[in-house]
Amino acid sequence: MKSKFYLLNLGCPKNLVDSETMAAKLIKAGFSLTTSPAQADLILVNTCGFIDDAKAESIEAILQLSELKKKLVVTGCLAQIEGREIYRDIPEVSAVVGIGAEREIVRICQDLLQEDRRILRVSPLRSDYRGRFLRKPLTPFYTSYLKIADGCDNRCSYCLIPQIRGGLRSIPMGEVVERAKSLVQEGVKEIILVAQDLSSYGLDLYGRPMLAELLRELGRLEGAGWLRLLYLHPAHLNSELIEVIASMERICKYIDLPLQHISDRILKEMNRKMGGREIEDLLALLRASIPGVVLRTTFIVGFPGETEREFEELLEFVWRSKFGRLGCFPYSPQKGTPAARLPGQIPAEVKREREERLLALQVEVSRTVNQKRVGREEIALIEEEISPNTYSGRTQGEAPEIDGGVIIKGEGLKPGDMVRIKITGSSDFDLIAQVINDRSLIGLEPSMGG
Repeated sequence: MKSKFYLLNLGCPKNLVDSETMAAKLIKAGFSLTTSPAQADLILVNTCGFIDDAKAESIEAILQLSELKKKLVVTGCLAQIEGREIYRDIPEVSAVVGIGAEREIVRICQDLLQEDRRILRVSPLRSDYRGRFLRKPLTPFYTSYLKIADGCDNRCSYCLIPQIRGGLRSIPMGEVVERAKSLVQEGVKEIILVAQDLSSYGLDLYGRPMLAELLRELGRLEGAGWLRLLYLHPAHLNSELIEVIASMERICKYIDLPLQHISDRILKEMNRKMGGREIEDLLALLRASIPGVVLRTTFIVGFPGETEREFEELLEFVWRSKFGRLGCFPYSPQKGTPAARLPGQIPAEVKREREERLLALQVEVSRTVNQKRVGREEIALIEEEISPNTYSGRTQGEAPEIDGGVIIKGEGLKPGDMVRIKITGSSDFDLIAQVINDRSLIGLEPSMGG
C-alpha cells in the first residue's frame, strides 16, 4: 500500500511552485497525495517566514498538525531561517528541511517512515534546478505559476529574502520556454511568471536583464493564453520591457509594482533605489504606454521614523494615483535586517491604525476605478459556476487569490473558458458582467509583438 502524504502550503505563489515540485517528486517515488491530514502517514508544511504574521501563521499550523501524531516535516522559508529553533523547540516535528535541502525531500520522507528518528537539514543555497519543473498541480487546471528565478539582489533594508533565498538565480531561458510549452499542452490558459524580482531575470546568467526577450519567446508559443507577471521591481522596469508588455496581446495589462512608500526619506532608508518623483514619472509612463493598464502595488506603513506627515504624504499619493489594486502591510522588524536596528520604531497600535486608514482610503479609490470600467468590453477567464447561468471569473485586471473578481451572466460555460464580456456594474472590489456571445469562446493567436 502506498504511503500517503498531506501537504499544507503557506505563503506566496513562489512557495506554491516549490510545493508542487515536492509533491510531484513524492508521487513519482510512490507516495500518494491525500487531502485529509488525519489519513496521512506523513504531513508536510511548506512555511512562510517573510513577516511576523506569516511566521506566526506557520508556527500555529505546525502546532495544530502536530496534534495528529503523524510524521511531520517542516520546510520552506521559515525552516531555512529558523529551522534549528523549530527542531529544538517543537519535538513533535520529525524533520526540518530548509530550502537548500528540498532536493532531498523524497529520501528524507522515506527515511522517516522506515526509522524512528528526527532529521535536521538546513543546507546552504545553491543553483540546482534539477527536477524543478516536475509538477503536481495544486492550482485549477487552467492556471499555473511558473517560477523563472529565485532569490534577490536588491537588499531592501527591511527584507529577509536575500538571507532566506539567497541572491538572484535565474533559470535558463530555454528551460523556461520548454516548461511553458508543456503547460500549454496540458491545457493551461493562464501562465503566471513569478520570482522575487522578475524584472532582473537573466542578469546573473546573461549579463543583462532578459525578461523582455523571454516574453517574446513565450509569446510565440502556439495555443498559449495569458501571460501574467508577478512582480516587477519599479527600479528595474525599463523602456524595452514596457514596450513588450504594451505590444504583446497575450501579456496581461496588469502591472504589480511594489512601491512600498512615496516619501523620499523613507525610500532612501528602505534602500529602494528610487525617489518619489521617479515613481510618479514611472506611473505616468506606464499609463501613457499601456492603454487601460491596471496598476497594483503594495505599501509598508509604520516604517521606523515614519512621521504623521510622511504617512499623510502617502495617503495623498494613493488618492491621487488611483491604483486599481493595493495591498498594505504594517512594518514588521526582521532580525538581521538593517531596518530592525533603526531608531524610531513605531508602536504596533500606530502601525495598525495607519494600515486601517490607508486600506479604508483604497476602498474609496477602488470603487471609483471599478465604476470607470463599467461599459467596457473585455475578455474573461471563467473559474466556477456559482449558480445557474452565473459564473465567477477574472479579466486581465485581476490576479488569482489576490484581487477581486467578476460575476458573469452567461449560458453553457465551464471553468477554463475564455469569453468576451461587457461590464455592467461594479462594487468596491468586484465587477458584474454579461457574456456578449455565449457561443463565441476566445482563442488568442500567437503574438509576435515586441
